[in-house]
Amino acid sequence: MRIQTAGLSDGVHEFHFEATAAELALSDRFSGPVTVDAELDKGANHLLLRGQIEVQSSFECDRCLTRVARQISPSYQMYYVWNEPDASRYDPSEVQVLPPGLSVIGLDEDVRQTVLVSLPLKNLCREDCKGLCPHCGKNLNDGPCTCRDAPSPY
Repeated sequence: MRIQTAGLSDGVHEFHFEATAAELALSDRFSGPVTVDAELDKGANHLLLRGQIEVQSSFECDRCLTRVARQISPSYQMYYVWNEPDASRYDPSEVQVLPPGLSVIGLDEDVRQTVLVSLPLKNLCREDCKGLCPHCGKNLNDGPCTCRDAPSPY
């Protein structure tokens, strides 16, 4: 996922990219293509890239251990500038200083990091997941278990 910036006229340009999860060094919990729709606004002193990412993920619910597939759709923006003083005008997490003469910007690492930080801290199959019975291990989303009267270990 690279954009050739040399020779690009000022203004807004749109790009579409596809890569595999492996090409972006994402784990096997991601499947199918990773797609990025990018809009690059080229100005005199900076480039502003806005990207929308789509990727399919697969995980186990933290409460009931059911396998769940979910579409992840994070977005990000990045300013690219050519000198350090211009970088101080932007959020440090959204700016990169380009070396003089660089004519191509690569998106792979920004896309990979955006996908990883967009993952929830707690993976649930649904918000009201009831989890597993601590005694018999039955998935309580499928109905009550027969050991409800057992003392709780908690």
